[in-house]
Amino acid sequence: MPFRLFALIFVSALVAAAVTVWLLSLGRPALLVAAIPAFLIAALAYRTLRR
Repeated sequence: MPFRLFALIFVSALVAAAVTVWLLSLGRPALLVAAIPAFLIAALAYRTLRR
């Protein structure tokens, strides 16, 4: 995997994880629903990095 692609995926996973934690820490129901796509992005990036 080229370094630039690895760096892009890694940074996007970190940002998605940070957004997920931030939204979950606020605790409002609408924000919990908004945290689901951020969590899925982080999970997809993690899966891509494992390949």
